[in-house]
Amino acid sequence: MRKGIFYSLLHFTNFFNPELTLQQTFSIFIPNTIILNKKYPVLTVSTAVPAILFLLILIITGIYIRHKFRFNELLISSLQSELQKKENMLAERNTEKEWLMGEINHRVRNNLQIISSLFSTQSAYLGGQNVQKTIKSTERRLYTISLAYHSLYQSELLSKVNLQQYVGSLLDYLKDEYNLNENIQFDAGIEEVYLRIETTVPLGLIIYEAVSNAIKFAFPHSGKGKIKIAVKQLDDERFILAISDNGVGLPKSFDPAEASTLGTNLIIGLGRQLGGECQLIGENGLSLTLKFANIDEGK
Repeated sequence: MRKGIFYSLLHFTNFFNPELTLQQTFSIFIPNTIILNKKYPVLTVSTAVPAILFLLILIITGIYIRHKFRFNELLISSLQSELQKKENMLAERNTEKEWLMGEINHRVRNNLQIISSLFSTQSAYLGGQNVQKTIKSTERRLYTISLAYHSLYQSELLSKVNLQQYVGSLLDYLKDEYNLNENIQFDAGIEEVYLRIETTVPLGLIIYEAVSNAIKFAFPHSGKGKIKIAVKQLDDERFILAISDNGVGLPKSFDPAEASTLGTNLIIGLGRQLGGECQLIGENGLSLTLKFANIDEGK
């Protein structure tokens, strides 16, 4: 049958091109047949088995990779879900702690204000200017402490006070309390540092004592002067406080160690509480320096 088809093709080709001889016609079909055999080689068992194995390996590898990828996706999703739960729990605990700390600080501040009001009320029933001055000074010290807790309540951090804001509020309070005009000026150079409340309270009292003493005693003649207050950070936990004025200074015979005034004794004692020693120099005005640490009673 195949031979019949082949010869039919030959006659068909000669019919359309009678000039072709039988040999020329064979030369057209035979080489093409050879070329076709070269292009499409016969698939044998020896070549089929490796090809099938290769395909199977590709399929198995693809299935494994897909399964592994899916497993990793599920694992990552599970870990992310667990991590999100823990983050939510920590956020809730931090919110509760912030609320509790804020409530405690708020109540401490209110209690200090109540005590200050009691002192103020009691002074009206006591005779003598010295007694009234003593009570007034105590009232101001209590307000200085109360202001530290108020600053802590407003702070972005849970247990630290922005010293720059606190000292600024304290100086504004002293301006109003002593009715200062432009004759006495404050020059504050406080770095933006955050101190623990255990450090802020004694430091605030030192600043209050030094500045209030300068207001009352440094400028007896002209009533004009400048008071400088600076706090700089030395390292992670060490700082330096410097307070000075251009007033009359201290008497040459003045010895801080032998001083009997309450303000000076408070400054020296609070400086030691902060882990430092206050240095007082009375030439060309009064100069106070204190190197102190950011103490933490919890340690």
